[in-house]
Amino acid sequence: MKIFIVEDSSLMHTRIAEAAMSVEGVQITGQAGDLNGVYSGIRSTMPDALIVDIQLLDGSGLAVLKQIKSERPEIKSVVLSNSSTSQYRHVAFMAGADYFLDKSTEFSQLNEILTNWQAHSHSSDPTGLSDAASTPPSVQLNFRGASF
Repeated sequence: MKIFIVEDSSLMHTRIAEAAMSVEGVQITGQAGDLNGVYSGIRSTMPDALIVDIQLLDGSGLAVLKQIKSERPEIKSVVLSNSSTSQYRHVAFMAGADYFLDKSTEFSQLNEILTNWQAHSHSSDPTGLSDAASTPPSVQLNFRGASF
């Protein structure tokens, strides 16, 4: 399974990459922390899954997620954030996130999610999302004055 990391912190990127690479069959196909690198990187590497930080240096990870999901609805995604209020979680799921994890208290669940996706990539449920919430792709998001 190919993973693309959308994260602007090099420390956090390293932590995510280490967790992902500990899952057999997972490979990191790219990473970017700015909008230009994110879009071109995802489109050129065609990953199976994204790990997305909500806030990037020059924009919103949720806007990235919403755009990529509109182009490739099958792509799996985990949103990571230090801002884990119910409002942020709701907006992340509306943007197309399959999972939302608080970086401080829920990061350890990333390995389990990736392991599950990797196991399901060879089963009769190719999405690996049989238990995940689905969201309509045509939802217009507005959060703190920003539209996604």
